[in-house]
Amino acid sequence: MVKVVVIGEDYERCLPLLQALDVRGVPVEMWNVSRGALLPTAVPDDAVYFCRQSPSAAARNHGASIPYVRQLLWWLHFHGKTVVNGLRALEMEMSKACQMAMLHSRGLNTPRTTLVATPAQLWIELSAASAPWPVILKPDTGGSGSGVQAFASPAVAAAAVREAAASVALEDIPPELWIVQVRGGSFV
Repeated sequence: MVKVVVIGEDYERCLPLLQALDVRGVPVEMWNVSRGALLPTAVPDDAVYFCRQSPSAAARNHGASIPYVRQLLWWLHFHGKTVVNGLRALEMEMSKACQMAMLHSRGLNTPRTTLVATPAQLWIELSAASAPWPVILKPDTGGSGSGVQAFASPAVAAAAVREAAASVALEDIPPELWIVQVRGGSFV
């Protein structure tokens, strides 16, 4: 029987899968990527690899596991290994903008969504919004609701961003992609 290697940074999140495989007598191994080291010139074992990496890893102080898992999945890909929830699934899981684009491309109604690359552009986008609707501001990568903020209107959100930016120079804010969502309209 082929061994299954479960890849993830949160043992508790992987536990149901590990238990289900164990009950079925499947040889299983857990790779905890919150403390791993990869030798990219090594050849991976013959196994089926199952990625359970979570975008909320940073909320558990395991933020480095995200880029680490990307490299690990490329390594497995280059060696032709079977990976369940591989690179495409990880990228989809890691980006709310990617998820909105996929949903919209399949004809599903989505909130009007804008991906913003800098704090200065975020303030410009919010200031330019004329809709009276509530606005949701969230990091593009996140998980479990971390960093999500709701505002009564784009004007209220713009004021909050302007106030936060006043206490810190915009160039000192670490780069992060932001999602701005308002009710109504279609994907933008």
